[in-house]
Amino acid sequence: MYDPRGGIAYRAGDWTLRAGGGVYSQGPWRVRYKVPDSGAPSGIPTQARHGGFGAQRDGALPARIGAYSKSYSDYVDEGAGPRIVNGRSRGVDALVRYTAFDRVAGWVSYSLLDARFELADGATVRGNNDVTHTLTGVARTSITDTWDLGTTVRYGTGRPQTPIVDATAVPDGRGFAPVYGPINGERLPDYFRIDGRLMHLRPVGSSLFVFYVEGLNLLDHANVLAYSYDRTYRQRRGVESFFSERTLVLGVEASFC
Repeated sequence: MYDPRGGIAYRAGDWTLRAGGGVYSQGPWRVRYKVPDSGAPSGIPTQARHGGFGAQRDGALPARIGAYSKSYSDYVDEGAGPRIVNGRSRGVDALVRYTAFDRVAGWVSYSLLDARFELADGATVRGNNDVTHTLTGVARTSITDTWDLGTTVRYGTGRPQTPIVDATAVPDGRGFAPVYGPINGERLPDYFRIDGRLMHLRPVGSSLFVFYVEGLNLLDHANVLAYSYDRTYRQRRGVESFFSERTLVLGVEASFC
């Protein structure tokens, strides 16, 4: 049958199967600001072809899994890095929810991604967004009718980046220019974070107050999002995420009817 969300759908017991695809065009405009980076593959695709297949299960243990393939072409110049000629992304996304238990609920999601660029010089490199594995798990349990305990676990493979392996002095003596290694030839460290939250619900008349204490990055794992270099590009240091240090948050929320 036709799926109003696009593509076709077929129902088999508790499972619904869907498939779809499309060809898309866009202009070369990009409104978000981007910091120039001579080491990152650069360009904006104006043509894209997408195809995907998915399966969804309803019932006591809902689940969803999908696979997709996307190709990009007709790139226009943008940025200071090596020019992209073609790009493609392939991956699998899966999600399982557990809601059948009286006092425990949550979900687990997983994503597998393989993204690559073909450059103007004929080389094939990892895409800027090639985070191979992404895993998120959320669980919440009701200890009593007014006390809840929850936790979230996040993991992601480090994003590709181009290392700076050397530097040369600028002829006018006003600084140094970086010398890049293999394009997207290394990855940032893996991302890992565990958060926890204890909540107390307090009804007051027709209103509800929620008091909570939340621990962010409980294991104090240093999550590096980028690298910065000194003026000679000889030494680098990791730029950590905002909640890279263990953080404790106390708060209260109120809902008024």
